[in-house]
Amino acid sequence: DSMMNSASTLFTIDIYQKYINKNADDSRLIRMSQYTMIGIVIVSVIGAILFFGPDYKGSFVLKVSALSSYLTPGIVVVFLAGILTRRVSPNAAFIAILTAPLFAIFLEMGYN
Repeated sequence: DSMMNSASTLFTIDIYQKYINKNADDSRLIRMSQYTMIGIVIVSVIGAILFFGPDYKGSFVLKVSALSSYLTPGIVVVFLAGILTRRVSPNAAFIAILTAPLFAIFLEMGYN
């Protein structure tokens, strides 16, 4: 619940209000946040059905935790770089967040 609420708020404020509808009033932002939340729930349900079918034998919580661990290193790197230096551009931060999961997957494959 808190992750979906945060993702919905991030999309609504950082993308929708900044790039799509700069003049949106509060009621429109709330409505967009609700639509975003519905979209996140639908994508989550479809993902759960596709990846964790009735024949899945593992732990759902452990699998979701393992999948989210691919995103964490990039977020930590960008967060620390933002605190420690002013020289990191927004484009570099965006690229770091996008490439970190790939790096984590390749590192895991090499380690195994």
